[in-house]
Amino acid sequence: MFWSADGRAIPVEWWSHPIRADGEAEGSVVAFIDISKRKCAEREIRNYRDNLEKLVAERTEALESFSYSVSHDLRSPLRSINGFSQLLLEDQDESLNEEGREYLTRIMAASRRMGQLIDDLLHLSRLSRHGMKIEEVDLSQLAMEVVESLKQQAPERTVDVIVRPAMSVTGDCCASCWRICWAMPGNTPVKGTVHASSSAAR
Repeated sequence: MFWSADGRAIPVEWWSHPIRADGEAEGSVVAFIDISKRKCAEREIRNYRDNLEKLVAERTEALESFSYSVSHDLRSPLRSINGFSQLLLEDQDESLNEEGREYLTRIMAASRRMGQLIDDLLHLSRLSRHGMKIEEVDLSQLAMEVVESLKQQAPERTVDVIVRPAMSVTGDCCASCWRICWAMPGNTPVKGTVHASSSAAR
């Protein structure tokens, strides 16, 4: 650190090189470089990084709070749907035909899947606040779960699905993330065949 005539502190870098004659050191050359601009730029980068981390933390907290609020609002009607469907099955079983009972069973299964999806989305919103979690994901099992779900949603469809067994991956991703991605509209070949009475998916 150098000090100027007006009392300002000036950050510097320096290097030196010896001067030799007949193998003896007679002196050295010393050079100083003013690095004030570089230090100023480094401070600005640090401030920007600190502000960015603070902003990300605030946005993440707001997103998590919003997710919990939304999940609470969604769970309430799901509980009502599932509860009233269960009551109908128990109290009105004799007056329902087989088709009516099947419809109620599908409604209850769909509400449970929606509850699981809400849990998965909440887990996904918290991933950025946790460290890496390396685990094995059974892709074959997830694919079969999605296929079974689609069959329940459209039982009138005839689709031949071939899933290769024992397919898995290892990485920083949970099974719920894969389930969300698989279940998104357009990510499954079965959903893309709405105009066909029968189709095949692999």
